[in-house]
Amino acid sequence: MKENGIIEKREGDGYVSYLLKEDRFYSQTGYKMLQSGSCRSFLPCTQIRFNGYRKFVYLSGEYRRLPKILSTFGEEEFIAVMTGLISAVMNLKDNLFVRAGCLDLTDNSIFIDHITKEVYLVYLPLSEEYERTEWFELDTALRNRIMEWSRHISCPPGKKIAQFLSALQETDRSLEDIGKRFRDARNLQKEKLRTDDLKEEQMVKQPEALRQSGRKLNLRYMGADQNLEFTITDEKFILGRSPYRADGQISGNLRVGNVHCTIWHRNEQYYAEDMQSRNGTYINGIMLKAGEQSLLHQGDILKLADSSFLVGFKE
Repeated sequence: MKENGIIEKREGDGYVSYLLKEDRFYSQTGYKMLQSGSCRSFLPCTQIRFNGYRKFVYLSGEYRRLPKILSTFGEEEFIAVMTGLISAVMNLKDNLFVRAGCLDLTDNSIFIDHITKEVYLVYLPLSEEYERTEWFELDTALRNRIMEWSRHISCPPGKKIAQFLSALQETDRSLEDIGKRFRDARNLQKEKLRTDDLKEEQMVKQPEALRQSGRKLNLRYMGADQNLEFTITDEKFILGRSPYRADGQISGNLRVGNVHCTIWHRNEQYYAEDMQSRNGTYINGIMLKAGEQSLLHQGDILKLADSSFLVGFKE
């Protein structure tokens, strides 16, 4: 996306906004596509009127801007985020309503989920008259930016990053193929590690099969605005606002994070863990420390931001 005086961009804590100074460049179709949620890689957009102009506001409080988190990356994290970025951008080419020139791929407009390393982008609902950037131009620009970003990670580039950057310089290879190759290689490595861990666990496990507990955790929402209840038996159960990443979705409350709290089930006990949420997780009014798992008891009040649930158990 090119800035030519028609768009005024502002960045703040937890948001980025764009003021469109000429209404003729607005695309209603583009805005409807954003509102539909059909492209999960986009930050949600809210449109308001400001001094007579259209203003597009993107809330990003759950995520980190790329430059803020880039310096913390090791080799694996860098490749994970960059292949995720490539996938997010290239998958959009098949959407007839998405245009390359409407993506803002400047550093501070690329957002990362610091837990899952998923990538979220800003898309402006602008007409073709405003920007006619072609996808091949975006392809070249993205390759160059990834090369530049590789210089800012926390460790010297190793063998994997060297191979990744070398592939990016091969212009006869598509970005889609490069991203898929390195993403598949990472997935195979993760699967091997999981298999090795499972084999090690089976070696030390008692010979008799572990009996699955019949005790179920019940979380009943205490508010009057909706009827919400979760019955949990899974080893891991994620609570949050996201319809894609949460096992138990808590919709309608923007203070609840996309991935807010994880419930763990071990040895017939249930534990709650805050996932570095912005507004906190509480048990009986006591805020949990991120990364620590706290035991749940009958009658406890589990609160995610300001959404409270009564803890109970069923046999």
